[in-house]
Amino acid sequence: MNALIIICALIIVGCGSSYVGVRGGIVPTLQGGEETGSVQSSSNGLGFTYGVSAGLSITEKLGLQTDPSIRTASLTQEVGYPTTSSGTSYFVQAEATTVATILECPLLLTTKKRINEQFRAMFGFGPNFSFRVSTAGDVVGTATITDGAQAGMTAPIQSVSVSAGSDDSILFGITLMGACDFVVSEPVSLRGEVRFQHDFVNDQMSAYSFGGSSGPYITAEYPPTRLSIGIAVLFSTESKQGP
Repeated sequence: MNALIIICALIIVGCGSSYVGVRGGIVPTLQGGEETGSVQSSSNGLGFTYGVSAGLSITEKLGLQTDPSIRTASLTQEVGYPTTSSGTSYFVQAEATTVATILECPLLLTTKKRINEQFRAMFGFGPNFSFRVSTAGDVVGTATITDGAQAGMTAPIQSVSVSAGSDDSILFGITLMGACDFVVSEPVSLRGEVRFQHDFVNDQMSAYSFGGSSGPYITAEYPPTRLSIGIAVLFSTESKQGP
């Protein structure tokens, strides 16, 4: 992964003859990752992405672009299971929420087409590499007595917070991009873009053990398929053409 970051940095430096800028956007999930354990339901929250975008022209129509970015992904899992403690039976209803921060670096082969003096269309395709920067999670819930004279009584379970740092497991996938540039002035452009991303190699996003040995162990992978809808401000160093 360190080598990947170095390569991206070298590409950005080499992009001084074309364009560089900042970008950000939202990331809706199209397909959630595979889950294991007693998960009753789950939902992926809206993710966010922000970073830099830099491109280098190879020919008049072809180029290379890299976009080192930070992306967030969130997942909420509803877990329900029966358990017994000190001879009393309970049903535990819990919610596990995980937020992951991911560093990703796509490398795209791009093609562009000038529509008129102000608008240009661009399409890109290429590999996408990413790895986890950090994860944080919380488990909250209630335990309800299911038998005896106190059946129906409910009490909160002890909440749990977990966190983890970076991981060297590389997630590998593809990125497809469609974009439109609006030339504000000779060196400055605004870009609207939509990206389709899918990971072929995935890893665990969350892993929780509930109630010690008496409760279930659940896991979930990162959402492998998603969109990224964003905007970018680009600064071109070309004197006659924008990015």
